[in-house]
Formats: sequence, C-alpha cells, structure tokens
Amino acid sequence: MDVLNFSSYARSIEKGMLNPDHTEITKLLLGFIVDRHDVTNKYGNPYTIDNGQAHRWWYQKEEISKNIKKAAGRPDVQATANDYFDENVLNVLSQPKDADTYASLRNLINQQDMAEETRTNLLQLLSNNELSEFLAQAFILAIQKKNKANKTSPPSVSKISISEDVKKLQELFSHYPKPITLIPPDALAEHEMIYVRELFAAYADAEGMEAFLKEDLVKYKRYRRDFLYQRKEYYAAESIRQSVRDTLMPIEYKEFDVLKQETLSGIMPIHNRYYPNGFERLSSVMAHATVLKVNKSLLSQLPGWIGVEETMGICHILVNDGEIRWVDDDE
Repeated sequence: MDVLNFSSYARSIEKGMLNPDHTEITKLLLGFIVDRHDVTNKYGNPYTIDNGQAHRWWYQKEEISKNIKKAAGRPDVQATANDYFDENVLNVLSQPKDADTYASLRNLINQQDMAEETRTNLLQLLSNNELSEFLAQAFILAIQKKNKANKTSPPSVSKISISEDVKKLQELFSHYPKPITLIPPDALAEHEMIYVRELFAAYADAEGMEAFLKEDLVKYKRYRRDFLYQRKEYYAAESIRQSVRDTLMPIEYKEFDVLKQETLSGIMPIHNRYYPNGFERLSSVMAHATVLKVNKSLLSQLPGWIGVEETMGICHILVNDGEIRWVDDDE
C-alpha cells in the first residue's frame, strides 16, 4: 500500500506539471508554512530549502521537520491553506496533465487507513471540483504522516506501466513537431546563390566547360535531375534552420551549429580525397552523408527532425558558409 505523505503527495503534483523541478515543488508546497515569521527551525532561524534538503524529503531520506508538522496543525496556518493553494499551487498544474495529479491523489487517499468520513469529505471536494480546497486539505493530511522510509523498504513510488511512460514521451515530443519542409521556389532565392554556384562549378568541371549556366540544365538532363534533387535536400535542411531560428529559445540556436559541425567532421575525410572532377566529389560526399551518424545535437534526438535529406542538405549549407567546395583549384 502506498502511503499518503509529503513525498507521495509531491510526486502526484509533479505528474501535472510540464516542467517539474523537485526543489521548486518542495518550496511551493511548504511556502504557506515556512514563509511565516513564527515558523523557524530548531536553531530559531527561518527555513532555507535548498536542493539537498528538497532531495532528502523528496526521496524519503529524512523526516519532515517537527516544527513544520506542528505549524501545519495550527488552525491559523490551516486557515490560509485554501487561498494559498488556489493562488499558487493550482496555477502550476497544466491541463490535461492535471488529471494525472488528481487521479494519483485519489488513488492514494483510497489506499489510506483513515476514518471513512475523512476520506469521503476529501473525495467529495474533488468530485465537486473544489480543487484548491481538495489539494490544500489533502496536503495538510499528508504532511502529518511519516515521510522517512524504513531502511528495509524502498521509498514509496506509485507504480506505472510502460504504456504510461510511452504516452508521456509522446506528449513531450508533441511539443516539438517536425517543421513542414519548405518547397523550393521556381526562382532561385538570394540565400541559394553560393551553393548553386558551386554546383554549377562541379558540373562544368565534369564536362570540361569553362562555365556552366542555368540555361545549360535544359541540354544536360543528368545535371538537371541532380540540380533539382540537390535543391530539394538544401530546402529540407533550411526548413530545420529556419524553424530553430524562429521557434526555439536563443540558447538553443547553437544546436543547429552543433549539427553542422558534426556533419562537417563526418564528411571531411571523404571530401578531402582526390577526385578527377568536382561532380565526383559532390556525389561521393552526398552518398556518405546518407549513412552519416549525427547525434551530438539535441535536434537529432527529436523524432523525425534529422534524416537523410536534412543531413545531405546541411552539406549545401556548409558550402554557403565557405567550409567546403566541390571543385578544388589545386586539382
């Protein structure tokens, strides 16, 4: 049987939050008690809840302080609980995840050895959608219970199934849907000019031409097919780059640079080989990009974000950056 105590209650709250943090949850739940000037630790000082203290309470390595428990039982403290939970705790729960919190607490309450009247009153609050009062009263009850686990028994952890974990992962990844891949426009965009110029240089090198022009694509069907293919790959990578720029936090911009650097490191041994012409180098590098493993960037961990097309397209972005060229002037 799971015990309704501080640890199990806090874990239930965690289930309803998008970005839970154990220390912040601990501070939040105990705020209406420890923030009072007349509630002090055994040395007569205000309580300071740091990561270490939160960890010990969260994982049932330490009992909740006697002074905190004593204060939680005071009528004047309890009188502030409902408003506090309404203004502070209720707001951190996110729909529809909050349903997991209420289901977990309901399950815990039903398992407790308590007066049936107490159980009925608590669950009635939940049924009546009096959520802040339900959370407050359940917490006051939980904090009075023994929190430290016996040495011979593991901490109380609600059992969950693999399907629940998979559902949570899917819900988490749903916040990062793969960007819709951009379609290459008929007219070349300004940001394409460098890599397109390098593609034409590779085609010219293969044919022994002084210069290869866009108009020549009509005559050379092989290169026309290749050119359309390369633009498609470029825009696959450009879709990722623009999405990172437009939707992620500034600190996460670097993840695209990490992806570029890992791709560059992976293709350089192939790029630096001798080739009879630039088109051969282009073809070899692109073939290698299809099997290149990139996993350092967090972007590569997002399902569906980075695949063969994106990795090949990164090569063209590296050309735009001046990191690689298809035609080696020394050859």
